[in-house]
Amino acid sequence: MSNETEQNFDELEDELIIDLRKSITVGSETVHQITLREPEGHEIELFHKAVDKIGPMGAVFVFIAAISGVSKQVISKMGARDLDKAQRYLMAFLDLSGSRQTGGKS
Repeated sequence: MSNETEQNFDELEDELIIDLRKSITVGSETVHQITLREPEGHEIELFHKAVDKIGPMGAVFVFIAAISGVSKQVISKMGARDLDKAQRYLMAFLDLSGSRQTGGKS
């Protein structure tokens, strides 16, 4: 890993709290914010397996749900801007570690 990559890893926040633009209720669960953190190896593996099984967007829902501890049903109801913020944060770890899938499956 180059010094530039190490520096970029150091610049990533340890966690990201996203205050949802719109609260989401699924059943008895109402969510106003989600908290993301650096993914662990097994969670990255889960993401890659999900890409192959359910496709890129479904895999993003699974990945965000696994990291945040919020149900996939809630994550799938997030607005586009909130989803984009969450996805960019998590994908930054994959881009920097070189573990992001390529070839149209990113």
